[in-house]
Amino acid sequence: MDLGVSLQFPKFRNLQPRIYQHNGTRKILLEDPLRLKDEVLLLPASLAPLLMLCDGSRDIESIRRILQMHFEVSIENAELLQFIKGFDNMLLLENLNAEEARRSALEQYRSLPYRAILSAGNSYPADPVDLHAWLQDMLEASEVNPDPDPGCGLLSPHIDYQRGGDIYAGAWKRAARMIADADLFLLLGTDHHNGRHPISLTRQHYATPFGILPTDQPVVDRIANRLGEAVFAGELFHRGEHSLELILVWLSHLLGDRRVPVVPVLVGQLPPSAAGEAGHPEVAGEIVEAFQEAFAGRQVFTIISGDLAHVGPAFDGDPVDDPARATIRAADENLLRLLSMGAGDEFLHKIEGDGNIHNICGVYPAYLGMRWMGSVHGEITGYSQCPADDQDASLVSVGGMVFKRR
Repeated sequence: MDLGVSLQFPKFRNLQPRIYQHNGTRKILLEDPLRLKDEVLLLPASLAPLLMLCDGSRDIESIRRILQMHFEVSIENAELLQFIKGFDNMLLLENLNAEEARRSALEQYRSLPYRAILSAGNSYPADPVDLHAWLQDMLEASEVNPDPDPGCGLLSPHIDYQRGGDIYAGAWKRAARMIADADLFLLLGTDHHNGRHPISLTRQHYATPFGILPTDQPVVDRIANRLGEAVFAGELFHRGEHSLELILVWLSHLLGDRRVPVVPVLVGQLPPSAAGEAGHPEVAGEIVEAFQEAFAGRQVFTIISGDLAHVGPAFDGDPVDDPARATIRAADENLLRLLSMGAGDEFLHKIEGDGNIHNICGVYPAYLGMRWMGSVHGEITGYSQCPADDQDASLVSVGGMVFKRR
């Protein structure tokens, strides 16, 4: 039987496996960040080595032998083949089936009048009246006052509003008058699923319950003309990424009836320089130069969407006790201090030097934002550690900040 190269030498796509407790048993949850299919797949924990072995270099018989010899997993070729066929049916393998599905999904995404709302009814109310009242209540409850002076940027969380509402409110309320001066918003959001592309652009407008915020397509095209069409290689990640949507809802709320254009950018992992130099100056520098050309003559306000630490069992770590919380808070406050000083390089060096031990998810949007804004100083508007599991043994920390030119 001819299985085809993709099944005979299976290779997983860029997935995000994680440990999952199912009926008291540890499983490996395989989820497709591109959402080519909405289903997820639970793999027995004993077969976790498959994630490493299915790299396109081994046939099924070789994979079976390695599982038995090195991992003491006994499985027949026929049973292993069924798993491989299941991966293929789920479009989890890197092959023509998945590529055709990706092209079809991208065509469908681009054919829509806007990027569809993802998180309404989950992270925030779907009804615009209820949402307006809820956001307004949070703003009014915040003790932060709007800054009367001009500003150039904002650091906002992208955690759900239930847990991070007070931090959102403090940052957005402080920046309210700054936002009123802008005629274009640059949105730099964490790309949680895409580590292959430094930035991913889209020409699609973004929908919110309050209406559509238009993407400035000519500006996007100017960036692409400078950097190349590779900036759209990860465009489909916009469809399932929440980091931009959750800040666009707040932006739309503060803008009211104004429909100021935006440039939504998902920021993946910026590679080091060709010489291996920390700080990623080459790629970031090219992106900044493209922004400078594309935004010439515009009053741009930059919004960085990024959370801080993700620690505890929910993120495959040890339970967090009070001393650990204090350690994490001290580390977070140091990172926020570096951003407030405009010290983007030091911010990045600190995180990468520690191996990002606290799983900071807003590293590269913040770094790129600092490189783009240049000489700035920031004011911290809030900080919080939010529970991330029912046992309160895990946390996600978030902070807010506004930036002004020096």
